[in-house]
Amino acid sequence: MAIRRFISWFLWILLVIVIMSLIGYWWRYGRSGKANFVLPEKANALINIDLRQLEKTIFWDAIYHPMSYWEESNDDDSDDDKPSKGITLPKQIAFFVLQKHADILFSQPLPVKGDDFQEFADTLVFKKEWELVAKQFVYDDEKQLFYLWDDQKIGVAFAKRAHADFVQATIADLLTGENCIPLPDHLSEKLNQGVHHFTIWQKQSELTNNEPVFLYGDFEKGSMIIQGEAPFQYSFLEKNNFFKSTDTDVLTISMNLNENNFSFSDSFKRSFQKVTHLELDSFFQYSTGEFNLKVPRIETKIDSIVTYEYDDDFNKIEKISTQEIVAPEVIAHLESKKNDLLAEYFKRRGIVKDIDGKSRFVGLPFVEMEAIVQDKQLILTSGSADEKMQTDSNFLKVNISFSQYPQMLKFSPLKLDSSQFALIDGVVIKASQIAQTKKIKLQIKVKMKNQQRNMLGVLATKP
Repeated sequence: MAIRRFISWFLWILLVIVIMSLIGYWWRYGRSGKANFVLPEKANALINIDLRQLEKTIFWDAIYHPMSYWEESNDDDSDDDKPSKGITLPKQIAFFVLQKHADILFSQPLPVKGDDFQEFADTLVFKKEWELVAKQFVYDDEKQLFYLWDDQKIGVAFAKRAHADFVQATIADLLTGENCIPLPDHLSEKLNQGVHHFTIWQKQSELTNNEPVFLYGDFEKGSMIIQGEAPFQYSFLEKNNFFKSTDTDVLTISMNLNENNFSFSDSFKRSFQKVTHLELDSFFQYSTGEFNLKVPRIETKIDSIVTYEYDDDFNKIEKISTQEIVAPEVIAHLESKKNDLLAEYFKRRGIVKDIDGKSRFVGLPFVEMEAIVQDKQLILTSGSADEKMQTDSNFLKVNISFSQYPQMLKFSPLKLDSSQFALIDGVVIKASQIAQTKKIKLQIKVKMKNQQRNMLGVLATKP
């Protein structure tokens, strides 16, 4: 009887623990967080992050992969002697950019204990890790972060030091609610759904038929996906001929603009001309808008450089030095409105020339490419002109494979963290027309090499 009573009590206690755990889990993660902040009148775009969803994802990843989160303690890394920041994170946090200031990212004001953060800031200013710009306004030069606070709230901005005056005035408005408006109903409704890790909002524009755009992002097993539908004033063909890409291709870009008369901005036209040596308006007079580009591989070559010096007796001495050159193999197909119309335009612009009896594309000086006309296709290639094609329902498709990431790091103009870069297997971007509507479907998928764990968990722990 005593054993039965013990087992009965044990089971009741276990049941109570399970029920309390479920209630605690629901209380922490089952209730959707409410977006509660004001929006600057000139806000042009916003990203809202559901911190509870992120926390829940990491929680379950830690349950299934506990050893990935195991880290030996290090007394040197103890934060016990550092003052508390006193910042309280809400269930959701939003970041936004303003019109004509796309290079500055502001956060919504966060609850803060002013005295605690003041002590924290004083410590870092004393250590010269932060710069005191003005009273209760500091700058972290290493992370390019501004902090401005009062007794109850703090505002944060990612910006360069030169923007200090504008940042200070904007955050001050956010803290007081000046030049701000309540969240529009359509935006508040989307942000409070609480089913996605983050939501991206873009204010209406002419391209979107003056309607807002919402994209949703989720971290999944082995990938992150950003997707959604967007109104669009242009229409595209449902079927297009694109390069057939493989997992080993470094880069594949295919698009068919279907001769739509896009109203590109003047700054974009200037950038296009600077990079390609072509005038965008003139280019579309000769092109149908169909474009395919493939980079099958990137090779690293050693190039010899011969220079000459003279000794004291004026004897000419040859010196040979070497340098490493990153040389991608490139294949591009552009469709012309007539057989050789586009090729002739390229020749007039001086980026296709006859060299040693062959027509050469000289727009990329570090890659030797031949220019070939086949029917309506102008083919620019440093390798073979023959590429397998496929019919695709997307009017835009981009595949980036990171299988050659060391070479890509050398080739990329961006500064990338190689340790994080090495975790990614590839990126796929797709855009397709939704039949019988003026909407397009967008999807951006980042694939991880580790397909067994949630991507957020992989990024949250050390490789």
